[in-house]
Amino acid sequence: MYWDIIVYDEAHRPAVAVEVKSLQHKSAEWATQFGQNLMADDQAELPRFLLMVLSDNLYLWQINPFNKTLVEPPYVADAHTVFAPYIKRLSFTIDQLSGSSLEMIVAAWLDNVVYTPAAELPASESWLRETGLHSAIYGGKVALGVAV
Repeated sequence: MYWDIIVYDEAHRPAVAVEVKSLQHKSAEWATQFGQNLMADDQAELPRFLLMVLSDNLYLWQINPFNKTLVEPPYVADAHTVFAPYIKRLSFTIDQLSGSSLEMIVAAWLDNVVYTPAAELPASESWLRETGLHSAIYGGKVALGVAV
């Protein structure tokens, strides 16, 4: 399976698979079905988390390795809030970015998360601690365009 981004943990194991789409106004149900379809194609062992990033929302699931069935994402974050520090220097809004540009911004954000201690994360990113995603990737490595 090819993932837009994989974030590895400190032991170099895939911790989160990230799919990035320059799309808006998609429901949690749509994201869940899309994620389910991606996982159905994957015969390899899946990472602990699946993160789907759209132009307006981020959807996060924790994956049970024995049951690849997704239910509505337990966490949905506003992409405009999460990526505002990365977008403010551009002459574009997040909604205007191409898929590859959005992917680079997501990778930069994840790279920052990987190297930021939990206590220093912004309040708007408390969900990273609450879901266990931060502890799963802290000290790890971000890789783009990975087949696993």
